Amino acid sequence: MEYIADPQKRLDYMLQLSGAVLVRQTGPHRVFGWPDGHTIPFSKTPSDFRAVHKQISSLKRKLRERGITLEEPKVNNDLVHVNDD
Repeated sequence: MEYIADPQKRLDYMLQLSGAVLVRQTGPHRVFGWPDGHTIPFSKTPSDFRAVHKQISSLKRKLRERGITLEEPKVNNDLVHVNDD
């Protein structure tokens, strides 16, 4: 899985990659589900600025419970040294 910096785009990509589809979008929640009947709800209008990060964590936890692992690439923040030959 490639690294996606925008948390909302990363969440959407992870949902798509895991095979989840939007089951319903009523009231204050969007509910995603898988063909085996498992579902996970997310709020439409998060009041917390970290809400999307918490949603990503919830999705990872739900997938781990089901035995599914999505490998996220690590971001290497090391300095890049340019060789000036």
